[in-house]
Amino acid sequence: SLYRALRRFHDADMVEYSTLSNAKGPDIKLYSLTGVGKKVLQAFIDQNIIAIFDSPIIRKLLDKS
Repeated sequence: SLYRALRRFHDADMVEYSTLSNAKGPDIKLYSLTGVGKKVLQAFIDQNIIAIFDSPIIRKLLDKS
């Protein structure tokens, strides 16, 4: 689930959160990336997204559209 993933990312110091009071229900956790999380995200983008768009086949397909 999303909350289990956020807990794992928090345990790995990839995200941090602040707690906001909510008069209408439970407190709200506002998550943000840490420096480590930003590096991991950038590595993921470089390896999985940029690499795809740098592929000559993908570039050729995109040029046709």
